[in-house]
Amino acid sequence: MHFNGEFGGIDVLVNCAGISGFGLRNISKTEDSEWDVTYRVNLKGTANCCKAVYG
Repeated sequence: MHFNGEFGGIDVLVNCAGISGFGLRNISKTEDSEWDVTYRVNLKGTANCCKAVYG
């Protein structure tokens, strides 16, 4: 998917969303499944936004 709106392309993209799947708990007590969700949202979400705009 590539974005090209009615007014042309996008000049600037700001990815400023993310989650902390483990909240304020000690990081050593975080389960792998919680890390997986956090990485999926924070890294893959950012990559997908960049692909949609610049890809």
